[in-house]
Amino acid sequence: MFGLTICIGFLIIIVAGADYPCGKPKIQHQATIRGGTSTKHGQWPWHAAIYHKDGRSLTYACGGTLLSKEFVITAAHCLFNENTFQLLNRKRISVRLGIHNLEEMNSVTTKEFPVHEMYMFSNFSRDNLRNDIAVLELGEVVRFNDYILPACLNVDPVMSSWNGTAIGWGMIENDELSPELRQAELPMIDPVNCLISDRDYFGHTIDHGMFCAGHQNGTTVCNGDSGGGLFVKREDRWYLSGIVSFIKKRPDHTNFCSTDSYAGFTDVSKYISWIKNETNIQVQAKSTSSCGRRKLTDLEASWPWRAAIYSREPSSDTFRCSGTIVSKKIIVTAAQCTAYTDSINGSRMLTVKVGIPYALIGGQEFIQAHEVLRIFVPNKTTTNGLRQDIALLQLQSKIIYSDYIQPICLWRVSVPFSSTFDRLGHLPSWNLDKNHIPISFNEVHFQTLSHNYCYAHEYIRKTGLVDEQSFCAEIVFGKTGIGNSGAGLYYLDPDTNQWMLRGILSAGSLDPESFKLDNSIPLVFTDAAFYLTADQKNGATFKFEKIETYESKIKTKT
Repeated sequence: MFGLTICIGFLIIIVAGADYPCGKPKIQHQATIRGGTSTKHGQWPWHAAIYHKDGRSLTYACGGTLLSKEFVITAAHCLFNENTFQLLNRKRISVRLGIHNLEEMNSVTTKEFPVHEMYMFSNFSRDNLRNDIAVLELGEVVRFNDYILPACLNVDPVMSSWNGTAIGWGMIENDELSPELRQAELPMIDPVNCLISDRDYFGHTIDHGMFCAGHQNGTTVCNGDSGGGLFVKREDRWYLSGIVSFIKKRPDHTNFCSTDSYAGFTDVSKYISWIKNETNIQVQAKSTSSCGRRKLTDLEASWPWRAAIYSREPSSDTFRCSGTIVSKKIIVTAAQCTAYTDSINGSRMLTVKVGIPYALIGGQEFIQAHEVLRIFVPNKTTTNGLRQDIALLQLQSKIIYSDYIQPICLWRVSVPFSSTFDRLGHLPSWNLDKNHIPISFNEVHFQTLSHNYCYAHEYIRKTGLVDEQSFCAEIVFGKTGIGNSGAGLYYLDPDTNQWMLRGILSAGSLDPESFKLDNSIPLVFTDAAFYLTADQKNGATFKFEKIETYESKIKTKT
């Protein structure tokens, strides 16, 4: 099978004790890591070996990572029998720590532990390996030493500019497990490039709880590396960012890994809240959150700036559109979402709900509902058309920020539109039931297109919707449909590691037979940045004309 120095804005450090802080090996070695090399004993003191028991026989199965004195994290599929695909009983799994060579047991440094309990993410799928993450509670308390120490957890969104170090005993050039622990430096791959590398394979496997990493030159993870960690380094600490989940098989039916393919990793940052709930691990944050930063960055709070807009009806509220939180009293959405309303009476017909993790139904305690006080749109906007399709909703009451509710950052006006061409845009999309009621959401990835590419599509040419105030983008992963007008298209700023709003979903082509949105044709977005003005004191601001007749400037300072 198969370091790094990076800048991470928000990390979690496990409190492991003053003498043994997380992510800091006691034994230091100098070693070349590019291309896959051997490691020294004690260099990766948090790496665990997971074994399957069959009677008195013990067989190495997977890697894992020590998180605390009681818990090891690994891939969920490592808890299944490789031949029968049945979930193993905890008594048939054993964990060894402080181990470096699988064939040479050092009784002084290596310790073996039974498993007291196994915790898998509830939605783990053995078929497509989504949510491929599990935590093992050990049957005995671990005593830290120079060869057994915990790793730190990374909670920042994974970026394609990062490199990481993968470690494991996976198969090497002779298609046999490496007896000694090895390491390799692997770049994290932009999801678009991952999909382009093999759309047929990754199009059915990669989702928002995973990421791609690796090379296509033979340096990669392989059989036996599953469950092990991919680590990034900041200052003098190592942070667990990914868990080895899967890699494409060779076409020769040997069931061995294809060495010219990227690998799939479970994104640990998306499961931080779940890990904390299962383990009760005490953590402390190294920095505070601001706009465009996730406080938890797990699946439940992936997009804390999302908003759902409702029309208030006599019997019940009716879902209308999506929106984005830009401050405690301002929501940005599409102007079409305010159709058949006016700024005084019409605004009172609208309610905005925020803090929704998966669905709009269920009454979760972190959901907040706020009535709309006023509506603001640009000059010459028509709310029943799609020109200048952007609106600000001023709320009657202030939003209370929480782990599930945060504001987005506005686009930095100094950043050109062309910078989005080589970056992936993310849009949280509601899934609607047959009654047009949102019941859940999924994440859709977009590739922004230049105007020339847009007008190559007949729909764009005929409608003429793309101009200097809008743009189009095509879907590269996921699906979206009717009911997502006003949803934000978000980009991660590589300089600040914060999420920024660039587009607001405005229009798409309907399939004449199914009356569903045709995801094969680019969608049209209002360019939110077009309506921003630079403000040295307050940052970017929107300058709109109210639906009534006077000018109004709403600042979006959070």
